Amino acid sequence: MKSVQDGRVVEQAIRLNQTYPYPFVMIQANEQELKDYINKLYFIRKARQHGKHKPQKFYEKNYYGAINSLNCYVTVLTCPTQYLAFQSMLNQAKKCLDGAPVNRKVAKTGSPAYQCLRYCVKRVGPKTAEKIVNELGLETVRDVVNVSVDDLVSVRGVSRSKAEFIKSQV
Repeated sequence: MKSVQDGRVVEQAIRLNQTYPYPFVMIQANEQELKDYINKLYFIRKARQHGKHKPQKFYEKNYYGAINSLNCYVTVLTCPTQYLAFQSMLNQAKKCLDGAPVNRKVAKTGSPAYQCLRYCVKRVGPKTAEKIVNELGLETVRDVVNVSVDDLVSVRGVSRSKAEFIKSQV
């Protein structure tokens, strides 16, 4: 949780994405455990408050915002129990060894490529991101980084100037 708060997890995710073909992050906790942990961190900080220093607030929405940012670089998997987390990691490892993408999603809008275009590139709305991902068959952030301006222009509704802007942002 600390690495989510201070932003280290995103830096680590970027390095994972640059190093490995199918990076993923596993979060083992259920919804209530996450809420309780966030509240606990907030109250510990509040108890340590001295003088003029105000505690840094970290709410549930901050956590989910950080996870959405993280999802731009790696696939984020959540499991409520340790057993399910282990089983999921084992399945992901088998997929990696087979050369299949981790956590292949049926809906392209859930893919890391869509998340990257939609949430990490300014002026790209949900429909444009979906068109780009579907028409070019993009699945990973690496696919988005490697796409050319000409490929982007081939997508209906993407002008050359918009394609150049998108390319400058990734």
